[in-house]
Amino acid sequence: MKPLTLILALMLCLLGALPAAAQSNRSLNEHRVALVVGNAAYKASPLRNPINDARAMREKLREMGFQVIYFEDLRTRQVGAALREFRTAIRPGSVALFFYAGHGLQVRGENFLPTVDAELASEDDVPQQSLAVEAVLNAMEDSKAAVNLVLLDACRNNPFARNFRSAATGLARVQAPSGTLIHYATRPGAVADDGSGRHGVYTEALLAHIGERGVPIETALKRVTTRVRDASKGRQEPWMEGSLTGDFYFVVSPGATVNVQPAQPTPANADEAAWQAAESLRTVAAYQAYLGEFPRGLYAPAARVKLAALQGGAPTAAPQPVTVVRPAPGKVTVTPAPAVALAPSAAVAPVPVPVAPAPAPAPRDAQADAALVAALREMSLARVAGGSFQMGADADEPGFDGQPDATAQPKRGVSVGGFELAYYETQGYQWRKFVEATRYVTEAERAGGCHVPGRGGQLELRASATWRDPGHPQTDYHPVVCVSHNDVVAYLAWLNSGTSGGVSYRLPSEAEWEFAARGGTTTPRPWAEQAGFFGKLWEGTRDTFRGGSRTDQPPSRSCRYANVADESLDRQLGWPGAFNCRDGYAQATGGGWFGRDNLSLYDMLGNAAEWVADCWAPSHEGAPGDASPRLNGPALDCTRRVVRGGSWASPQAQVRSAARLSQTASYRASDLGFRLARQSP
Repeated sequence: MKPLTLILALMLCLLGALPAAAQSNRSLNEHRVALVVGNAAYKASPLRNPINDARAMREKLREMGFQVIYFEDLRTRQVGAALREFRTAIRPGSVALFFYAGHGLQVRGENFLPTVDAELASEDDVPQQSLAVEAVLNAMEDSKAAVNLVLLDACRNNPFARNFRSAATGLARVQAPSGTLIHYATRPGAVADDGSGRHGVYTEALLAHIGERGVPIETALKRVTTRVRDASKGRQEPWMEGSLTGDFYFVVSPGATVNVQPAQPTPANADEAAWQAAESLRTVAAYQAYLGEFPRGLYAPAARVKLAALQGGAPTAAPQPVTVVRPAPGKVTVTPAPAVALAPSAAVAPVPVPVAPAPAPAPRDAQADAALVAALREMSLARVAGGSFQMGADADEPGFDGQPDATAQPKRGVSVGGFELAYYETQGYQWRKFVEATRYVTEAERAGGCHVPGRGGQLELRASATWRDPGHPQTDYHPVVCVSHNDVVAYLAWLNSGTSGGVSYRLPSEAEWEFAARGGTTTPRPWAEQAGFFGKLWEGTRDTFRGGSRTDQPPSRSCRYANVADESLDRQLGWPGAFNCRDGYAQATGGGWFGRDNLSLYDMLGNAAEWVADCWAPSHEGAPGDASPRLNGPALDCTRRVVRGGSWASPQAQVRSAARLSQTASYRASDLGFRLARQSP
């Protein structure tokens, strides 16, 4: 190559690399300014940790290039000065951050951070003796900051509540302006823990994760959420509002570049979608899952070749679905998993393959691996101790037709071993990781949509409805819905391709689900409508179907404990069987808006109904005495799977611990999701 040609080629390479390099290093050169406030010395209710929290955050932010404006024990006369100094320091295009630790309260839907010398005799005193969160947001917006970040460890108990007309606790939700991300220490209306150590639970998690190199802020804050939720055993979960228009990193990886992956075409059918998912992961479990679903599929020969290469052997003939069997010494058994269940079914003789020296494994997609690792790291499950309980409905417990619920009988004793169950129904951001890593296409997206509520209690198939847009407002923290049982099996196969030690994720069995939902209770719901004789009298006369009046009934207590079909949904759609109360939401909510049960689990009844592992049986007749799922037997229909728990669209008869429904494995609805389980390690 001529010298001039070589120089031109090098220049073109350098010019082509400039945009990525510039983007990756943007965070190194941007102007950063932070306002940090820690309030602890309150007259009414002093706190232990906010000063420690604020000082540690000040030093952490300085290490990351922030100009820090700092106040300890902010007094009323200092509020104006703090806002002016912060507003003056922000330049157009800056990164502006506000961190606060201390008491916080809401008045008529607005959030205020009281000064330490505040004397709040009534709600009218609050705006004049507090730093208003809205004022901080206005300062950021007026100064035209490019990135606005608000971190509020401000949901301790309200020491002034006894003086207020409102009984609201915690902070209210804020409509975040464009380019603004707000992260609360706990959910709106909830109270955060001040911590038993040197820092509050939330700030301790922030300090651990915001300094991670090369991690986008959204990912860092999700890790904070997981850490806080685990540390508090599910009692506290941070909450995020708003979004940024671009990527922001507290610490950028040196020499990082923007990795742009070529777009893959949308799969034309289920076979192609499953193959793309397997190819994205390139693991033994992924190829086994593909062959289990499509043993004679278009890509089955390629799958067997790649599977044999990973396991160390020659490709085999097209196999039938078989269960996992321990291989004989010196041999490897190719055993694709069944398509409809992760649990074992009837065994078929395995096909032995002679052991051969294993070649180097095929290269894996680094981004997909990273997404899988992140997904597994963020899992949070409660340990459920084993025990015995009476499973099923009482002989006089009414079902869907007002008659005794024969599908949930006979009632019988069941022994449940210890296991783990997710605190929340699987949420949108967890499902999104799977889809983005594998390019999986759900059945709703490729087969005509999802069922959504219509008028008069009917569910209608809407072609445009999918997990991305199920027909109601959906955030990353809402339960993922419009996913079929088959979709869930694909998700589980992806998760389990990254697990080890024999502990894999699965759906709970019916028995495990009911044991957890009851949480030691024996009433039709964990809460009782009325006590004793009069409760049974009301239940016996309750009008559970449209056509009669509910005005002669006492208001249902269910709306205090679960998101169910209530008067709001009834008025919108003429919904039969609605509860005689209002829970505040006509449709789904983010996970955990309602109280947890005796096992610290959220939304076991209501919000989204949940797939479980079992095949459908018309009753509990012949069911095992342990908690294993029912996956084979003459009375079972394994084309249908059991659904439990009821939803935001469920009438009264469906929102019971013992209530059972079934749907085909390909069915999807905007009120149907799932919850993960696994054996305790």
